[in-house]
Amino acid sequence: MRSNDQAAMQASKTYTKAKQVTVGVSSSRAMYEVVASIAAKRGLSASNVTRELVQQSLESFYAQIDNQSPQQVFENYERKLQSYEGEPYQWMARLDPDLGMDIKLAAQEFKRSASQIVGFFVAEGLSLCAETQEVLECDCSSEEVVKALAAIEPFNGVKAKRLAKNVGLGEQRGLMNQVLAGAVLVPRRLLEALSTRLGVTAPSLSQAFQLRFNDSLTPAFKAPDGSPSVCVKSKTWREGVEALQLPKEEEQRLLAFED
Repeated sequence: MRSNDQAAMQASKTYTKAKQVTVGVSSSRAMYEVVASIAAKRGLSASNVTRELVQQSLESFYAQIDNQSPQQVFENYERKLQSYEGEPYQWMARLDPDLGMDIKLAAQEFKRSASQIVGFFVAEGLSLCAETQEVLECDCSSEEVVKALAAIEPFNGVKAKRLAKNVGLGEQRGLMNQVLAGAVLVPRRLLEALSTRLGVTAPSLSQAFQLRFNDSLTPAFKAPDGSPSVCVKSKTWREGVEALQLPKEEEQRLLAFED
């Protein structure tokens, strides 16, 4: 057992922003969609929200271990993980180095895989997150997300140019493709324009973008050595626009979507 002082030290760690550690996670698609929906509500990426949930759960984990047997703690985590029913889904959690190391140490100490620990911690974090219930009660269904994915499909590649013009991005086909792929986070005003043009709800569209981005990285989950090292996250809208190095007037016009 760890002392309360050790648990406090664990909780006080500040995780750095150096190269991230990638851990493959197996859960249901439903659980990932809740994470993606919370991310959309906060204007963040699913990766950011995942890190927050894992870190918060780690901070309470050793305190729980001090008061209950490890078996009881993990059984509770398992129940929360399994409460998200539906088709299985593999996705990537990108953790800051210190956090990733703590996850690996916990996995070794309690004879679990890093993937299991992260899945448990995400489920635990969601159970303590006020936004989770809002998402479960008010957010879109899986059928709506499927519809949104189907609505996006015809505009991949060169066909994104027409959609870009329709929603106010002008000639920025490349930027439109990045948005559709989930590689650039979409500001609310643009999301609403896309929702209207594609005939799907904004929440379902947000989840579809997150899923497309996650699916584009799935091959890394199957890395031969079992330890994927890809470090990728969605760019903010500002980062995506500024990376294009457009004339100042056009850049400011696009950045105004954030207003």
